[in-house]
Amino acid sequence: MSHRFHTRQVVRWKDIDSWGVLNNAVYLTLLEQARYEYCRELGILVDGQIRFVLAEVRVRFAAPGRMGTTLDVAARTTSLRGSSFTMVYVVRDGARLLAEAEAVLVWVDDDLRPAQIPDPVRAAIAAYEGIPARTESRAGRAAPTSRGGRGPTSARPRRSRAGRSRTRRAAR
Repeated sequence: MSHRFHTRQVVRWKDIDSWGVLNNAVYLTLLEQARYEYCRELGILVDGQIRFVLAEVRVRFAAPGRMGTTLDVAARTTSLRGSSFTMVYVVRDGARLLAEAEAVLVWVDDDLRPAQIPDPVRAAIAAYEGIPARTESRAGRAAPTSRGGRGPTSARPRRSRAGRSRTRRAAR
């Protein structure tokens, strides 16, 4: 998948952990900054503000980043739904892949409640990315449950009395 939008970000001293590598929490800041610059480039900021919140993010770390390097962060919107959309990211140091991520973002109103993505925003993203202006709901996603979104057959770590971790599988 090709990413049309790219931004460059320098790894700073405060971004480094005790092992001398880019701290894993900093990757979310890199993605956030790329997301802001993406929205600014597309002209979809509302009064200079981003009108969506992060609902979910997954990051796969591939290699450690180092201080003083300039990273390329690529961002792309892959789907637009009623009030949410999905973005994917690639973080590289030159040709070396450092991380890949996917985020689900939800458009919100002034009270921070989910709201429909405005048609001009939807049209701008769809045109820029060459994707449909609306994608059906995310197929295969389990509805959230009282167990944090885990379906009835998900493995779930649980501590035994001896303090060792064991896996429990719910009854089918």
